[in-house]
Amino acid sequence: MRITKIIKNERSMRALKSCSSHAIQAVILLCLMFKVAFASALTIGQPFPNFTLPSAYVGYAQQLSEQYGKPVMIVVLDRCNRCEKKLLDFQHLHTINALDGLVTWVVWTPYKDDQPPHIPLPVLQSDSRLQVGWQMPKKRPALFLINRDGVLDHALYGSLRSLRRQAKPLLAQWMQQSQARPIGQ
Repeated sequence: MRITKIIKNERSMRALKSCSSHAIQAVILLCLMFKVAFASALTIGQPFPNFTLPSAYVGYAQQLSEQYGKPVMIVVLDRCNRCEKKLLDFQHLHTINALDGLVTWVVWTPYKDDQPPHIPLPVLQSDSRLQVGWQMPKKRPALFLINRDGVLDHALYGSLRSLRRQAKPLLAQWMQQSQARPIGQ
């Protein structure tokens, strides 16, 4: 009788340890999830999360950290099926600033049978199943200007038309400031 009681107590203790272990694991997991959620938030003046995205066409993936030392403009599209005409102004802005080192990427998310835009700029394909480094913004289209140190200087949201209007004067001023400032300052 006594042995049965001891065995029951041992089983109860193991079950209690197992439950507390699972509870501790759940708390740690929740903390990590909140940390990731807050870490993936894009904040002006903070480093832009490094990411790697594949080309929407044949070619190599692009990684943000490989561009440190250069100013980077990222145009994130909403639904876009061969929307080349809507991106002409961004292509023009890139061409004007390319000699000053501006790197420009278009981030496209496939939807059903949509095709990526055929433009000279690199078109990167975002896929929620392949998220690496940062979460796509929920507000799209978006335009991000990341300085040579990998820090987010500007984040704009709205239609592509409004982003084009805002980007032209902002990009000119930002590039001028970027060229005057030594790397790391």
